[in-house]
Amino acid sequence: MSGHVLVYDAGMLIALVDRKAKAVAIHEAAKSASHRPVLLGPVLAQVWRQDPALVHRLGDVLGDCTVIQARGAQFAMRTVSHTGVTVQCIPCTAGFTLVDYKRLGQILGTARVPAKKRPDPVDAMVVLIAAHHRHAVICTSDPEDITAYSRTLNKPDLVITQV
Repeated sequence: MSGHVLVYDAGMLIALVDRKAKAVAIHEAAKSASHRPVLLGPVLAQVWRQDPALVHRLGDVLGDCTVIQARGAQFAMRTVSHTGVTVQCIPCTAGFTLVDYKRLGQILGTARVPAKKRPDPVDAMVVLIAAHHRHAVICTSDPEDITAYSRTLNKPDLVITQV
C-alpha cells in the first residue's frame, strides 16, 4: 500500500483497539508513509467512549493519524520541506464543501447497500474523502457497505481492504 493514503472507518479503529493482526500490520506500515492515515471526526465519535483502556488505545492510534479539520489534530503530512514550510494535503485541509454534502446525499440516495442495512452518512463520508485523495485505501471491517458507496463514484483507483 505504499504511496496510498489510508482512510480508516470505525471498523478499522475497533480492529486496532482489539489489536487485530491485519489492522495492526497496516497501521504499523503506515507510520513510515509521508501522509498520515485519515480519520473523520464522526468516525472517531462512533468509537470513542470513556472506558480508560479504550481511551488509551485510541489515543495511541490518534497520534499516528490526522483527524480532518479538527483543531489540535496532527497535520496530514509528516514531511517538512527543507525550507521549513510544512507541506499540506489539500483534501485534508479543505475538508468538505457544500457541493460535497450535496454529493453525499446523492451517494446515499443511489447506493445499493446490503439488505437490512440503512444508508450510513458516515460511511459515505469516508468514501468521499478517500475519493478526494489520489490512490486511497479504505480500511474497513465492512467492505460491502463501503463498496456500495464507492460504486456510486467513478474512482477506479479507490481500494477497499477488509480488516
